[in-house]
Amino acid sequence: MHPAVVCCIVLLVMAATWWFARSMDADRIEAYLRGRGCKLQSQKWQPFGRGWFGSTHERIYEIQYEDRDGAVREALAKTSLLAGVYLSDDRIVRPSTTANPLAPKVDVTAVLAENERLLAETHRLRAEIEQLRGRR
Repeated sequence: MHPAVVCCIVLLVMAATWWFARSMDADRIEAYLRGRGCKLQSQKWQPFGRGWFGSTHERIYEIQYEDRDGAVREALAKTSLLAGVYLSDDRIVRPSTTANPLAPKVDVTAVLAENERLLAETHRLRAEIEQLRGRR
């Protein structure tokens, strides 16, 4: 076979492998985030992103996602077929505009009433201790 044909075949195989790996990376990152209640908004390949030096098989992406509380975050995602997904430099770029649905509902009036009750109980117990100390 002519060397130019072999070179073209090799280049095509390398391009197909690279495209397939990036496609799998996108699915892997999206599944990772979805498993944590987040939604991937965008990702961009960063061949020289933080952590690239010394990495032989992992690829780095700059991603933007919405977390489960509704905040928009940006991070670097490092991934490969065998290594999984690792996020770094994760930061909030837009805070959540909605209340956290997982946060407990607090009745402030009930909390203040309980604080008053506990304070009265503390005073009563201190007085009782002082009375018992005086009996010695």
